[in-house]
Amino acid sequence: MTLRTKKEKDQHGAPRQVQRVALPHNSMFLLGLETNRAWMHSIHTDKRPLQTKSEPERAQDGERISLTFRHIATFLTAGEERIYGQGARAKTKAEAHPVVNGGEEAERLLAAFGKENHESAFDWEAEYGAGFDVLHLITAP
Repeated sequence: MTLRTKKEKDQHGAPRQVQRVALPHNSMFLLGLETNRAWMHSIHTDKRPLQTKSEPERAQDGERISLTFRHIATFLTAGEERIYGQGARAKTKAEAHPVVNGGEEAERLLAAFGKENHESAFDWEAEYGAGFDVLHLITAP
């Protein structure tokens, strides 16, 4: 796994800190809110030839499975027609709004994702606070 610091607004061109973390078989990496705010994280496919890997890295023919668990408090009504909860504009089931697929609201959500992923001083309330009613980022053909 590779961790890299996010860009600071006032440090144009400054090198980022990089940390590499070995994740052996049956390992778990827990990323807290503060670390997620300051660091980008990624697990890249290990494309080295099998014979160059250590014995533990060769287990299961070098295959791996990565699972990500997130706590999400945004919900859909039966039939997935209405949305409500923490990440939506309506906070209760009684106030649920129609689901949005694609369009300007999806574009705003994608822009917010991009800012969050790259800015350590990301303002969550300003970008996400009002909520989004987006279920799918694009409209199905």
